[in-house]
Amino acid sequence: MIRAAWKFILGGIFVYLISLLILLPASHVHALLETRMTMPRQLGMNNISGTIWSGHIASLAWQGHTLGELNWSLSPWQLLRGRLQLQTLLQGSDTTISAQLQLRSDHSLHLQDLRARLPAAQLMTFNQGLPIAIDGVISLHLEKASLRLQDKLSLQGKATWNQARLITGQPLNLGDLSLIFEPKNDGGSQGLLSDNGGPLEIKGNINLDPRGTYQFTAQLRARPGAEDNLAQILQLLDRADSRGFYQLRYSGRL
Repeated sequence: MIRAAWKFILGGIFVYLISLLILLPASHVHALLETRMTMPRQLGMNNISGTIWSGHIASLAWQGHTLGELNWSLSPWQLLRGRLQLQTLLQGSDTTISAQLQLRSDHSLHLQDLRARLPAAQLMTFNQGLPIAIDGVISLHLEKASLRLQDKLSLQGKATWNQARLITGQPLNLGDLSLIFEPKNDGGSQGLLSDNGGPLEIKGNINLDPRGTYQFTAQLRARPGAEDNLAQILQLLDRADSRGFYQLRYSGRL
């Protein structure tokens, strides 16, 4: 009799604790993180609501620039497999980004079906030191991406830059550009850069190894009928080859 009563009490306590965890407000978790961790100063979050399992941030900002509202849902079933899996959606006035993110016990991060559409100019908020500005619309669809610090980086997907323009005083129209990434057998990725018949003719190749080291090569030239300032800018790169192409070569590490 007593043993049965204790089982009933312990079962009730267990259900109560699980209910508390499920209904734990996301705002309380954020406040706890702020006291336990140093949050990036560039990151701003206002009006957090919902729970840790399904929450909402009314205004997400980076370096004072509002990105939009963020919604997320956390899968409790993946936690049983030792994985933290989030479905996220960021929506702004002219920005939409959605993705499924999964952090595994081996410290690797996996993204699936990442879709983004945003003004190219918005990327300048992350690279304010660049001497030029960019314009146009960037669309991204990453079917798969995986990252593990120091030894694994793989991408599969496509990025397009529509109505691409560089602004260095006078706008420089480039047309539509696309970059397609495919994973390689060694765990890295290979990207092919091309145009869609606009003012700038470009063919490029990016080799990305698993550690994030990249090598970029490209040949480009202005098509007949392109604005004069495009040809003038290209002449600053180097001498053109016999076909009129200018060569670009860069290497580094992400």
